[in-house]
Amino acid sequence: MTQPPTERSDAASKADDQIEVARERYQAWLDARDAGARVVDFRAPQSTGYSSVTYLADVERDGATTREVIRSVPTGATVFKHYDLDLQVACLRNLDGVVSTPTVIAHERDAAPLGQPFYVMEFVDGRIPDDNPPYALVGWLKDESPEVQRAHYESGLDLLVALHRHTPDDVGLADHLAPAHDGANGLDREIERWRDLLAWGREGTDQPTIDGAWEWLDANRPAAPPSDVVLWGDARISNVVFAPDGTPRAVLDWEMAGSGPGEVDLAWFLWMDRQFTDVFGAPRLDGFPGEAALIERWQDGVGREATDLQWYLVFAGVRFSTTLMRVAIRSQADGLIDPAADVYRNHLGTRLLAQVLDLEPPGEIGLMG
Repeated sequence: MTQPPTERSDAASKADDQIEVARERYQAWLDARDAGARVVDFRAPQSTGYSSVTYLADVERDGATTREVIRSVPTGATVFKHYDLDLQVACLRNLDGVVSTPTVIAHERDAAPLGQPFYVMEFVDGRIPDDNPPYALVGWLKDESPEVQRAHYESGLDLLVALHRHTPDDVGLADHLAPAHDGANGLDREIERWRDLLAWGREGTDQPTIDGAWEWLDANRPAAPPSDVVLWGDARISNVVFAPDGTPRAVLDWEMAGSGPGEVDLAWFLWMDRQFTDVFGAPRLDGFPGEAALIERWQDGVGREATDLQWYLVFAGVRFSTTLMRVAIRSQADGLIDPAADVYRNHLGTRLLAQVLDLEPPGEIGLMG
């Protein structure tokens, strides 16, 4: 997920110490299962989401070095209430072939080795559009030709089409993505999930923009949502490893996966690009097709029209704003942001929600947009 602004601080020094401890513990774990494997480099990636703990390890075996990615459950003031590594691993394994996913090397459910359960997957070389700073404002994708920009964005949307052609049953994920839930459909489950996260995660803070958006959602809820399909959950090009020509090499970050109407993913995909343009007053990248063309491409791919898309767009805004609320609260708890700042309710998520629904702006552009 999107990161907060960072600066070198006592918190960063503490993070360095934690990385060294994690390296030692990972080596001990390898020693117990892979005699002769030696960690030659261990670090946190330069750019990573803020909802899980991620490390990169270069491991030497028999004179050859391979790179591995370790992802574990975070501790402290977490972004999400629940972390289901079984879900993430199942998506990586079962959806390979529907979309490209990294190979899972190991799944450790025991918290003892690293302090939390974790899984290990292969490192996939390629380029990932940056969130921080946003790819629409600066970076390699902005510097590419319009043709290459378009290839990245359209191939990212095509990943949604591929997923939305499948139900959880089709790919053996029903137990993970569509559990028995009193007969509720996927949209009901998604709504309940995000209501629950807001109730737990706000920690008594005032959230006028999110609360106002929920009132709108309740008043305009779709009467007959489409059938459930596999949902990526965090559907955006910043969660894709691309080849230079824009071909996806690996789809990442399945912690928000679920089942429900494909519009949930489609709206999130569109909303995330709006965050980097509408909020900052920046133009879309020259090669990116307009939303109408993208919606038509999705409709052609899944074989039906998108319904109630404005509702799903606002729902995407609520989900993103709730997640950024948690990122802000965690950042303040970790000492990365002044605890007195109001970023928990004033960030680029709530700013865009306020624009779309004509609500009172949460404040001026600040540390998190």
